[in-house]
Amino acid sequence: MEFLDFHRIFKKILNDFFDAAHGQSLEIAGIVLANQLYKSLGEDDMGSYFQARIRAVDMLKKFGLDGSTLVFCWLINGDKEDGAFFLADNIRTVFSLESKIRGITSVLSSRFGIEYFARYPEEVLLRQYEEMEEKDSRPVGVIVYPGIDHNGGFYNRDLLRAFFKDLNGKVKVVVWEADSHLELVHALNFTRNNYGRISNLLLGGHGEKDRIELGRRNKNSVIRKRDIKRKGALSLRNAFTDNPTIILNACNTGIVGGVAEAMSEMGATIIAPPEPISLEKIIVSEIRDDGHIDLNVRYNESVAPVVYKKNLLDKMGETV
Repeated sequence: MEFLDFHRIFKKILNDFFDAAHGQSLEIAGIVLANQLYKSLGEDDMGSYFQARIRAVDMLKKFGLDGSTLVFCWLINGDKEDGAFFLADNIRTVFSLESKIRGITSVLSSRFGIEYFARYPEEVLLRQYEEMEEKDSRPVGVIVYPGIDHNGGFYNRDLLRAFFKDLNGKVKVVVWEADSHLELVHALNFTRNNYGRISNLLLGGHGEKDRIELGRRNKNSVIRKRDIKRKGALSLRNAFTDNPTIILNACNTGIVGGVAEAMSEMGATIIAPPEPISLEKIIVSEIRDDGHIDLNVRYNESVAPVVYKKNLLDKMGETV
């Protein structure tokens, strides 16, 4: 059978299925299709590989998503096998979310920039969708993860699930993805204007001492130390409460004289790794009446995080 004929038949079957499927049948279909795509993308036959990519794009378009962009982003996570796994995992997650609330993924993508759906516990995304028009008296926390991830370093559902369990619904957390510092600014300002000032921020990106990389699509995709010291960046302080806590999930940013120390000049407490290590655990010690959240942060390899507070350098549990 010619490829174009196969593609037409596939699209016809896909259209008929989407018109009829709902609920659990849609979730099960996502699991089956994700497994098939994973197998096809792992084959050496380039014809099978490209057919699988096209099928994935077609599936995502049925949910109102930019299939071409999403497939590209998911496949560049690591090597070929890693990319196939992450694409399949995201396809499965999209189908599962859509089986519960039809249209949810396109809204989360267009409003909050979320493309890597499989990074997050589904219950977190479902709750965010259900509460996105509500503003209440709870403290506000924000998670901003990068728009491009070349090694899958931000797929940490277990960490986030445990963190949200600790919060126990007492904090309104808004999840964003940002591909540039302009999108990061938008996320913070939108959150402040619609939900309230931010008491805690978890910011992820691929880091070095003087920079955090959010993406690779344009010149604005990197936050540099010199950017943080600009007047416009410091004005972002208005998006936060007094003495907010910012956790950096970005390698090396805790090195003395780097990005984390510069960020502390906003009057924030910055927790960051001093080495090329990733976040392992965030434990909620206490949620105070004033909305401040006491956190115990751990990075992997038992390396103590560095804490900057008004330019005072500490390590968690001891003064340096």
